[in-house]
Amino acid sequence: MPPGPSLTVFPPGQPNWLDQTYRGSFTCRVWQFGRWVEVTIDDRLPCLAGRLCFSRCQREDVFWLPLLEKVYAKVHGSYEQLWAGQVADALVDLTGGLAERWNLKDVAGTSGQQDRPRGTERRTCRHLLSLKDRCLLSCSVLGPRTGTRELGEFHAFIVSDLRELQDRAGRSVLLLRIQNPWGRRCWQGPWREGGEGWSQVEPAVQVELLSQLQDGEFWVEEDEFLREFDEVTIGFPSTEAGHLQSLHSGKVLCHTQELPGAWVKGQSAGGCRNNSGFPSNPKFWLRVCEPSEVYVGVLQRPRVRAAGRPGRDYQAGEIGWDHCP
Repeated sequence: MPPGPSLTVFPPGQPNWLDQTYRGSFTCRVWQFGRWVEVTIDDRLPCLAGRLCFSRCQREDVFWLPLLEKVYAKVHGSYEQLWAGQVADALVDLTGGLAERWNLKDVAGTSGQQDRPRGTERRTCRHLLSLKDRCLLSCSVLGPRTGTRELGEFHAFIVSDLRELQDRAGRSVLLLRIQNPWGRRCWQGPWREGGEGWSQVEPAVQVELLSQLQDGEFWVEEDEFLREFDEVTIGFPSTEAGHLQSLHSGKVLCHTQELPGAWVKGQSAGGCRNNSGFPSNPKFWLRVCEPSEVYVGVLQRPRVRAAGRPGRDYQAGEIGWDHCP
């Protein structure tokens, strides 16, 4: 996570395990319904046979990830509520910004089964290359793929790097470094370790790129990426002052406006456009007086459901505690 969001999510100055003032609790911030909410948890993490049950850091003496996961589970009511979700929602919750999803097959204008991507697809990857150092990037598939058994339905991956290099014939090759959050290096494509794709580049380049791989990471070439993956999710970059930047032009988005609204039964809950009450739904008018970039983000207050109890809401304080004096 880039320094800006991490400092926002983890407030500085908190005592750790070795400090005499440590009292067994941690506080994190999560973006909820347009504001940062501080959430305090205890430091007890669910384990089974001496191992953490859910997420874990690579080093066994580092715990920021399972602690953050516990905060997120508290916000949603339970760990069970985290079994699935949208990457875009998590990016918004942990950065306080915006996120966009790009459907790679929509960009192609086809079902994605052709052997070579068209120009619009290539421009999409080049755009990702320009964003790699400023944005959080994720990719996912919407169904099983041939490259690996673990490119399962709705499985999300991290795009950790993009590298453009020259092959032996002088042609441009764009490689994407993908990380499997499950920690297993599962890819069986031509750019896997020992794959035939590396014969296209100099041995020194192969050694350099393969040496950068961490657990669960693998390299994928541009054409292969566009063929095997369906969707890319991108978190908007932000300046040091906290202003969002456009994904497309890089311009700073300085002006923001928050417009609250609600569906109230009998007053403003008009239903879909097929209902006669549709005009009573809340409406907001936006007038753009000059050429500008406008982004509209819709936030809905979450309703957390108890597992196995449809219609009954959890309170957000089911995990840990709400306040430590």
